Amino acid sequence: MNWARAVPGLLFCICFITSCFTNKYVLSVLKFTYPTLFQGWQSCTGALLLWVTGKLGWVEISTFPRSAAAHWLPGAVLFLGNIYGGSKALSMLFGPDPYFWAFVHFCCVGSYRVFQKNFKSSHLSELEQQFINYVLHEDLLFMGWKMWKIRCPHTFINTITIDDLLTYSGILGFFLLLAGVKLKTGPSLVHCAVWLFLAKNAFGATSCNVCGMLYSPSTTEDETQHLLFHNQFISAVRYVGWKKERILGEYPDGKIILVLPDDPKYALKKVEEIREMVDNDLGFQQVETKVPSQTKTFLFISNDKKVTGCLIAEHIQEGYRVIEEPLPEGSEGEKVMFERQRAWCCSTVPEPAVCGISRIWVFSMMRRRGIASRMIECLRNNFIYGSHLSKGEIAFSDPTPDGKLFATHYCGTSQFLVYNFISGPRLN
Repeated sequence: MNWARAVPGLLFCICFITSCFTNKYVLSVLKFTYPTLFQGWQSCTGALLLWVTGKLGWVEISTFPRSAAAHWLPGAVLFLGNIYGGSKALSMLFGPDPYFWAFVHFCCVGSYRVFQKNFKSSHLSELEQQFINYVLHEDLLFMGWKMWKIRCPHTFINTITIDDLLTYSGILGFFLLLAGVKLKTGPSLVHCAVWLFLAKNAFGATSCNVCGMLYSPSTTEDETQHLLFHNQFISAVRYVGWKKERILGEYPDGKIILVLPDDPKYALKKVEEIREMVDNDLGFQQVETKVPSQTKTFLFISNDKKVTGCLIAEHIQEGYRVIEEPLPEGSEGEKVMFERQRAWCCSTVPEPAVCGISRIWVFSMMRRRGIASRMIECLRNNFIYGSHLSKGEIAFSDPTPDGKLFATHYCGTSQFLVYNFISGPRLN
């Protein structure tokens, strides 16, 4: 069993159960008079915790354009309807129509999920969407607190106790949100297939304009796989930034930074998140780096603060030369197609090499803009202090068909060096 993937689900269950019991107890103390009180308090606590943890760099929340917030406003209104309808259905003070408000609550919940699924903007992560929801709902705290002060008898509530309970409830709601977001980036999203079925609006293969994945919206399995990769992609490519960035190059369309094994944990966590996404995109199996202390990661950050390129390099001792085979006669397009499809072989005689590129990846919609070449140039200038690597000292790991074409173009020959980053030799 993969415990690393089971932990988010376990934490989500613990937070969910604890939050349910805490909320039930708070409502019982309030005698189901003003449930908007604790709902509003949760919103205020959640907004404050998201803002603080975002400033500290613990969660990825950055500034976003007002246009993105405006586009998300219908979702925030539906979330508000969810809270308001549920509160009126629970409360004993708002009239004799609890079933009507329960119906409103369920409609808002379903509509919110469908809207969230179809929301195409890449400017907002799920945490940022929830932050906007929280900010919009902070007025519930003011209204609920004011009405409670006016109409609730002070004899049955200890103000300090209820303040503590409301704060605990808000904190638990915050951790439940984080656990839920983490869970959605894992393979446990199959339960969302119902919402995917309701949200379908297209047939045939289509390419997502955010993550670039080609999938069929008419197939539930394809939709589920797309949602898995889409959420992982959005989470991985968002770059909040951190202090003391190691910038190697700045360009009109972005910059290249270097992350080393002794960098802060939040930087290494981001690199690991990107690596998992890159491995999924390239079709690699999830393999841990054998010698993390000798690994260097180069990231290309676009001007809109997204990771659109990644190069992971490590120290090696030897590589193997690709054996060149003559191409058949034909047009340039036919040769490229043949090159993509044919198998290739390499020599069994090792040759000296210094640097192994285990992964090189560029976002599909940003390719053919020189990003990969610029990352390799930065690698050659910065892999070994005071030394400039030649192209012959670099080996590529089991390149994909596109990777083989790129390596051939960059090295100026189809007989470049390769190595196996899973079982290949390493420096001691």
